[in-house]
Amino acid sequence: TSVDASSEIHADGLQTGDGGQVVVFSLGETRVNGLLSVRGGPLGGNGGAVETSGSWLEVSKAPDLSASFGHAGQWLIDPYDITISTAASFDITSASIFSPTGTLSNLNVLTLNAALDQGGTVVLTTTGGGGSEAGNITIDAPISTTPLTAATLQLYADSNINLNQSITSSGNKLDVLFVTNQGGSSALT
Repeated sequence: TSVDASSEIHADGLQTGDGGQVVVFSLGETRVNGLLSVRGGPLGGNGGAVETSGSWLEVSKAPDLSASFGHAGQWLIDPYDITISTAASFDITSASIFSPTGTLSNLNVLTLNAALDQGGTVVLTTTGGGGSEAGNITIDAPISTTPLTAATLQLYADSNINLNQSITSSGNKLDVLFVTNQGGSSALT
């Protein structure tokens, strides 16, 4: 499944009302380079929900979860394995176009920070795909956010969470939840 950089998908509240739901999903490779928006209504309403899921995932832009007069929405990121780093969210040399065999999804830390800065909830959950895709979450770059309102980062790993860098928030608080070993064989490292 692919959403190219020139595409926009909106499920926004119009005047008053909550944002809706946008799901971009595949059983193989999912690429999201366009704008996904689930804003709350400009006169009132909460942000909606975005899900980007696939065994291998490319997401180069944070969705718009904002709510001017409500609570920001939620973004679910759901690959086999994922690393948070300063690398681009996708390297054209690492996987062929529309190949479900791509491995180790990467999310650029600036994309993650942009989502958290809106004050919503970002949920990373992994499901091991066997072999080298054990369902790990690896944080290889410092997560540093300045959320507009209180934000939440939830990490659910089928296997390990490798916390190699810091997670900080300035201004409003950032709640962080770590859940490891959902597949029954790992721990927080």
